Amino acid sequence: MLKRALRAQLYRQMFDPNLLGVLINPFFLARRGLARAMRRSADHVRGRVLDVGCGQKPYMAMFTATEYIGLEIDTPDSRRRNVADRFYDGRHMPFADGEFDTVLCNQVLQRDVEGRVSGGRSGATPREAFHA
Repeated sequence: MLKRALRAQLYRQMFDPNLLGVLINPFFLARRGLARAMRRSADHVRGRVLDVGCGQKPYMAMFTATEYIGLEIDTPDSRRRNVADRFYDGRHMPFADGEFDTVLCNQVLQRDVEGRVSGGRSGATPREAFHA
């Protein structure tokens, strides 16, 4: 039980650090700022949410979404972690336009196989908004 509590505290310090994070998180300033920005945007994140590049879904608990779908590039490592709900090739998202009310994409810059920055469709509805 103590091991689980320590692991949970370490996880929190990696993505939503408090002052303890200064001692154990080398990305303390960036992660703390990002967590604060995510909390400020929480009122705008609603409905069906797509988290592109979800990683471990560290910010999911900050939002009251009706459905939260994590999307990751399909790699053996992503499959092994077993966190993402859906996988894609890094180019074409497996969703129709308008399927989501909110699309999150933070700390992710997608590039296609030729190294070009990808544009394309996000799967968000026409009323989508970008919050940074």
